[in-house]
Amino acid sequence: MTRTTSSRWGALGVLVLFELRLLWRERLCTAALLGVLLCSALAISQGDHQITELRVERERVNALLIAQQKQRAQTIPAEGADAGELAYYQFYPASDTSHAWSFIALGNRLVEPAVQRIRMLGLQAQLYDAQAQNPENAVPGNFDFAFVAVFLLPLLCVVLGHNVRSSERESGRLGLLESTTSELDRLMRLRWAVRAACAYLAVFLPLVVFALYRQIPLMPLFWIGLCLLSYLAIWIILINRVSSGARSSAENAMRGYMLWLALVLVIPQVGQLLINQSLPTALGKQIALAHRRSVANAWDIPKQESFDIFFRAHPEWKNTPPVLTRFHWKWYYAFHQAADMQLADQARAYNQKVLARQRVADYLGFLSPSVALQALLERMADSRIERVLGKRDEIERFHTALRRYFYPFVFEERRMRAEDFLGAPVFKSANVSGLEPAHAGPYAIFWLLATIALVFSGRRARSTHS
Repeated sequence: MTRTTSSRWGALGVLVLFELRLLWRERLCTAALLGVLLCSALAISQGDHQITELRVERERVNALLIAQQKQRAQTIPAEGADAGELAYYQFYPASDTSHAWSFIALGNRLVEPAVQRIRMLGLQAQLYDAQAQNPENAVPGNFDFAFVAVFLLPLLCVVLGHNVRSSERESGRLGLLESTTSELDRLMRLRWAVRAACAYLAVFLPLVVFALYRQIPLMPLFWIGLCLLSYLAIWIILINRVSSGARSSAENAMRGYMLWLALVLVIPQVGQLLINQSLPTALGKQIALAHRRSVANAWDIPKQESFDIFFRAHPEWKNTPPVLTRFHWKWYYAFHQAADMQLADQARAYNQKVLARQRVADYLGFLSPSVALQALLERMADSRIERVLGKRDEIERFHTALRRYFYPFVFEERRMRAEDFLGAPVFKSANVSGLEPAHAGPYAIFWLLATIALVFSGRRARSTHS
């Protein structure tokens, strides 16, 4: 029994080595494997470099703004200074966050600023002025690990799998194999397994090496490997289906490329276009422009109209003395917040539309595996639109704390001393831990669907050959 088992494993090892030798002799396959391996390594390095640059930029801007605050505090006289003027010229850093695995999918991290400078003026204009472009319109395509996995891995499957069976037929060896072995299907499955393993290692091995070298948490590596394996299984099944007939290798390759084009490029882009048309929404900069118009109009309307809007949110300052002079800081900050209050519903509707677009886009994963994998990797890297909106909520809470800190000095016309100025709130973002247990559900469903598809494919193949 033991000798039989060992002999079987020995024969299996010989067949695997033989298939690796055949694969190495195919120059196109060898070049594709080495090219994808190099691209994976470069993409990981590029993604890590981008995250490092963002981290350095955050630290530099934070240190600069803190130094400016301390320098300005030194100029405040002992009797204090006008709090409204101090608040007007002081910027406070609101930094973005990243974690050890953010480099695998940059997502919208390159769209949103690493640090936003927040002061006590109207918030909506500050939130959207720094926006380089609308986050939900950021098309996946950054050269990172997600790009290699989503776009290049299927192409590699096409290159490695289009001629698994047809090459034997074209070389005249298929008839010989059919006459000398009764387990041709098992031999073909072994060839597919060896080539799939090579494709998997070409993409995933650089990530494993990098994670071990950097000594970053390895639990997300397990989930990434599992998702990548399910994605590879789906594509192996698809390429096996399109190349299972009596067609030539060139025709199989063309059919595989057309399948890649449809699932990776056409369906996601058409789906995104339909989503944008069915869920139209204003650009973020339009909200900032509307806020600036509201602030500009406040100079030309009676001051009491701005105060009436402001006192709805802050009735505690309603009994303060009226502003009789041409300018007063409490009137200035009041109409800035009044502009925020007038645009609150529009900003809330904008955020809801963006989230709705994201949810609908996630459903495209049932039509295109590339969309599903992109979404999974971006969720692991915390690079989705939910992170952007969450950061804006944090900035809004910080801005509220900042206003509540300065308002007593401004509305009671109290002088602010240096220690008061340095005691202003500091922005603190929530800690990012990367993959959370609650995120395991989509991965489990994705893997379950791939497994079911694999089992169904195997049963269908056996019934067809029988």
